[in-house]
Amino acid sequence: MSLNPPPVRYAVARSGEAWPEVSLDGLEADPGGDLWLRLLPGLVPPWLRPPAQLAPSGLAFDCECGLYVADTAGDQIVRWGLDCGTQMLLPGAVSRSGPGSLGGPAGLCWGPKGWLFAGSSDGRVLIFTTPQLALRDVWTGFQRPLHLACHEQSVLVVDAGARRLLRFDWRGVPDTAFDSAVQAPAGPSEPGAVAVGEDGIVYVADGAAGGVSRFTWEGGPAGPPLAPGTRPSALAVSSGVLYVADGSSGEVILYSTAGGQALGSVGGFRGPATALAVGEKTLFIKPGLDASYLAAPLRSWYRASGSLRMGPLDAGKRSVWARAAAKATVPDETAVQLAWYTDDDPAPGSIAWEPAPSLDLLVPGERYLWLQVTLSSRSPRASPTLHQVQSQTAGGSYLDYLPYVYSRDPDRSGLSRLVVDQMDPAQVEPGDIDYLRLLYARSPKQGDQLSRLLDLARSQLGDLEQQIDDLARNFDPATAPAGMLEWLGSWLAFDLPPRLLDGRHPEEVRKLLLGLAALYRRRGTASGVADFVEVYAGVRPHLLEDFQERPLWIVGETPLGFGTGMPDRNVEGMLVGEAVVGETGPEDPATIGSALFASTAHRFSVVVPTPGGTDEAARSLITTVVETEKPAHTAFHICFATPRMRVGIQARVGVDAMVAGAPDELALGETSILGIDARLAGPAEDAPGAVAAHGQVGIDTRLG
Repeated sequence: MSLNPPPVRYAVARSGEAWPEVSLDGLEADPGGDLWLRLLPGLVPPWLRPPAQLAPSGLAFDCECGLYVADTAGDQIVRWGLDCGTQMLLPGAVSRSGPGSLGGPAGLCWGPKGWLFAGSSDGRVLIFTTPQLALRDVWTGFQRPLHLACHEQSVLVVDAGARRLLRFDWRGVPDTAFDSAVQAPAGPSEPGAVAVGEDGIVYVADGAAGGVSRFTWEGGPAGPPLAPGTRPSALAVSSGVLYVADGSSGEVILYSTAGGQALGSVGGFRGPATALAVGEKTLFIKPGLDASYLAAPLRSWYRASGSLRMGPLDAGKRSVWARAAAKATVPDETAVQLAWYTDDDPAPGSIAWEPAPSLDLLVPGERYLWLQVTLSSRSPRASPTLHQVQSQTAGGSYLDYLPYVYSRDPDRSGLSRLVVDQMDPAQVEPGDIDYLRLLYARSPKQGDQLSRLLDLARSQLGDLEQQIDDLARNFDPATAPAGMLEWLGSWLAFDLPPRLLDGRHPEEVRKLLLGLAALYRRRGTASGVADFVEVYAGVRPHLLEDFQERPLWIVGETPLGFGTGMPDRNVEGMLVGEAVVGETGPEDPATIGSALFASTAHRFSVVVPTPGGTDEAARSLITTVVETEKPAHTAFHICFATPRMRVGIQARVGVDAMVAGAPDELALGETSILGIDARLAGPAEDAPGAVAAHGQVGIDTRLG
């Protein structure tokens, strides 16, 4: 048996950029791994009203920065051009009669064929082309179609009068299998607001039980209900976040679609919400039944508080915890509070958190430790930053390095001779007797101020010692902190690509630095140039060396065909009628025949596929990378291949043959060229005077 003291052990909450064994509430990590208060949508100035029960209304986006607002009170639909501030009213909205009239427009969605679908309280769903807002079709047979959602080629309609959730394709054909699958009791008995995620999960407000039910696209259950205890009046979903307008509290609450936990509520808003819509950077809230709306920028408002919890942390059978600390940056108007709890039971009935006087404290010595760090802010524009939470077990004392007089307890006589004589030699290892004598003699009184002072000193110096121990980790891309990766790259004479300088892709940078040696081994080769272009620009080019396509006709060896050709100059260096007496002569015997190869030697072409097009900055970056990485004696030609496949012009399969999408408008005299850009137009889908597939006389039939 060994009587040596157990070594000091450390427990840390953060490993690299991850916090693997902690519970987070209201906090989120940045790409570098630091924890902040979660960023939420927010309104400045705040919009605060008492909650109220209002009829549903509608908001919808199109793909051209258009926001459609249902003016339920004014019986019209308004399209706002968010990019240019233009406004368009639905044609014919002022008319109270006719097939295109609106009677209290409610739910809106933009989807199949680029059409706008609008539910009307008079029992119809109207379909309009966008952005013209021309009536396309009318679906009838509903009682009160108040909530709509679009996904792919389908439209979901909640008929509040019939208490049914229904699904149709873009032609208006019902999906009876889905309708039956989500009908009560499998689905909500009073379906309300509806939304569909990018993955096809359907979210439906339950007007009877409260909360939000979830269904797969086929109609099966997709998990337990979300937002329990709320009375949703409007829903929206985007990027793994469900936005729920709670009619009871007047808040718009965010929920994680993956874990179901509440993430926080929209800052600066309280009141009724009749519709929600999420854009790329903004949450739009419709607080009434008119044409007004509120715009809350996403990730613009720090949550008021959030916390981290970890534990139980086990010090081991022969050890106890001695210290806990949280490393944080605390700006003005923010605070960080550390709380702790220790016990000898790993599963206590309850945890009574003890607030710490500072972010670094000595804890009572027990085996199990729990820690809680709370971040808070009085300003929606500021947040503290949590870098690390760690704890340390008891170990060797700094008293061991001081003279005996500093640690001897005069009330203890030390190890008796009787105890030593009674010990079994077989159970004692060399040095144990000396350790026991030291242990019994070097035992200061309980609560000795010198011991606590030395422990505090060790807590500070111990951090430095730990940094020294971890120094080697800083030189390994796999373990170095994210903030040091760019510095590590500079040691290898490698500048990080501009797209990776924002610090949001540490894992990609690690992978790149770990493979840098192999990348350097290919430097100066065709594959190496392609590798560097892919690293810096994100697109892999094709490199074609000109000598491989050089046509040479060697009599007796080369068969006639596409691979043969005549040289572009005389092999011997003189041409009758072109030679100048005194200035030209026969080819030097040492270089004779070079004319066959000179025009293609040390030259290559770079074909860069750009299906979505590239801007001038991207093209300049690619050209610079090729110029930097090519061998110094070579020359190159670069070609940016766009989706303009033409037989005989751009048709090398796997290189530059890319099938084009819809052609651009032909503008003669500008960039369009007859014979290359000119194409015959196809039949117009809704040509004037033609009855379309859903054409209805008096609704969408137009005379030219």
